[in-house]
Amino acid sequence: MTSKKPSGAWFEKQRKLKESSNKSLSASLGKWLQKSSPKENLVVPLETDTNDGIKITENATTIESDTNNEIKIEKQDNTKNVDFNDPAKWPKITPRLKAILIERGPPISSIQNYYPHDENNRHFSNKWFFRKLTNGEQVRRQCRNNLALRGHSEKILDSKKGIFLDLIELISHYNPILKEHLIALNEGKYKISYFSPTIQNEFIDTPDFSHKEQLSQIIRYVKISNNEVTVEERFIDFIETKEKTGTGLASDIVDKLQVDGLNINNCRGQSFDNGANMAGKIKGVQANITKLNELAVFVPCTAHSLNLVGVHAAETSPAMITFFGSVQKIFVFFSSSTSRWNMLKNVINVTLKKHSDTRWSSKKQAISALHTNIISIAMILKQMRDITNMNYDTIDGCNQILRLIDLKFLCLLNIWNKILTHIDKTNKSLQTKDITIDMASKMLNGLYNSIQEIRDNNFEDLLKNAKNTAIEMELSPEFLEKRRHKIKRMDGEEAIDDGATSIHAKIKNDFYMAVDSILSSLKWRFKRMTILSNDFEFLCGSKLSSMDFDEIKKWTNDLAIKYDKDLNGFEFCSEMECFKHQASALMTDFKMAAPIDLLKFIHKQNLQDISVALG
Repeated sequence: MTSKKPSGAWFEKQRKLKESSNKSLSASLGKWLQKSSPKENLVVPLETDTNDGIKITENATTIESDTNNEIKIEKQDNTKNVDFNDPAKWPKITPRLKAILIERGPPISSIQNYYPHDENNRHFSNKWFFRKLTNGEQVRRQCRNNLALRGHSEKILDSKKGIFLDLIELISHYNPILKEHLIALNEGKYKISYFSPTIQNEFIDTPDFSHKEQLSQIIRYVKISNNEVTVEERFIDFIETKEKTGTGLASDIVDKLQVDGLNINNCRGQSFDNGANMAGKIKGVQANITKLNELAVFVPCTAHSLNLVGVHAAETSPAMITFFGSVQKIFVFFSSSTSRWNMLKNVINVTLKKHSDTRWSSKKQAISALHTNIISIAMILKQMRDITNMNYDTIDGCNQILRLIDLKFLCLLNIWNKILTHIDKTNKSLQTKDITIDMASKMLNGLYNSIQEIRDNNFEDLLKNAKNTAIEMELSPEFLEKRRHKIKRMDGEEAIDDGATSIHAKIKNDFYMAVDSILSSLKWRFKRMTILSNDFEFLCGSKLSSMDFDEIKKWTNDLAIKYDKDLNGFEFCSEMECFKHQASALMTDFKMAAPIDLLKFIHKQNLQDISVALG
């Protein structure tokens, strides 16, 4: 039965009680607050010393407030002290005085019985300047609103640093990574703080720019200067756009190139992320630009593509999704409390990392830190669980994480640490500015072979290492099989045999699914790069040195057909045959030379006249 709604008389009674209470509190407050005279002067401090009072020098300015709330400024030669710690001695509260009081902040007296008592012997206490959290930690209450974001100082430990740096300092008490950065900055280990006025202004301007769609314009080209050849990659500008479709974005890109004095017909390649509006074969940006210049061959961004390879592999089975969720849960447990984080740092040399899907390298950092220190982490979890003065949340969190760490978790930790190490090394190499497309293609082919090797030969070794780690951690070195539930069948119903698969077989199957996803993605996601690299494959020493005239003719004619605006098949073939003999005679490492090495050799030896197409 539901409770009856209170009547209107009850609400009226509550209102009167509240009014009576407010009047009583108002009367009590008035007993220890004294009104100042209408003409009482307020001395504005120009310099604040270390004392709570404010000393005014002979050049101080006095602000006089009359009954009409008008502010008059006049010079004051005498010295006067205003005790801002005693509200009873405050002058009449004016807008100027309010600003001074807010700027000074609430005073904290060291004398506990400083505040006056009322008729019930109640008084304000210093304890209200702090708040005690459930974990026993004391937090200083902040009261600094209506101030500018930046202060007079840009030093994080200065009392006049302003609201922005104040908030950074406050957040550092609850963010261990930020706290480490501030400590290292204070000790002089870092020269760049990322708290400069420029960064602060960007925070202020963020709402103005957050609603703008922008494209990053980056130009990659070969620079030849004084016979020196380098591959350059330069950020040019942000292209502001209001378009969402591939056609509109392509138009904005072409217009920006025209403004920069660049002809789209001179472009020989384009690269974007894998979004449908960018990489679409029919209506994407790359398709629209290809219509204008068919020689601008599209190759998807290798770093973004490799990131998607890993993301999809981590989602191939519930076991893999659960595993990465457990890794994130361990990081959150320690990072959400400064005391837990400090206890962890006392045991391990590196900090745990969180991961995200948009930055696949973060997964490698998270897995690597956990893989290296899993034994120490389990040890500190057990110690925290057994400490008697720990709160319930900490003890319960320790028990939950310790239940997550078993042989299955250790096995998957070894597997992903092995896989991610290979992927991360390749990913970093692909992002260097001087890498060429033939080098990138070879690196990806090497990554494919290494992942294939892990699939064929490494599972049992990784499982064996996990069992050894489990023994060292005093865990069971065997998979704990769950009891199977029997399903009652009706008369005449056929038995359904689901294959009673063991946990060992399930993990192995999940391992194969993840690795096969990586292998298949490496093939089709980088197919365009492989085809483009194969077109120029013969332009390297190892291939060119072993080719006869017929092979040179075939390769040069095929390339001249694709790039008919740049190359003449007959002339190109003749130049390549001549260059082969010149390079083999002049280059000591001709058979090991890459295409970029041959180009550097041509300009260093001034062979542009006999190798016009190559140079």
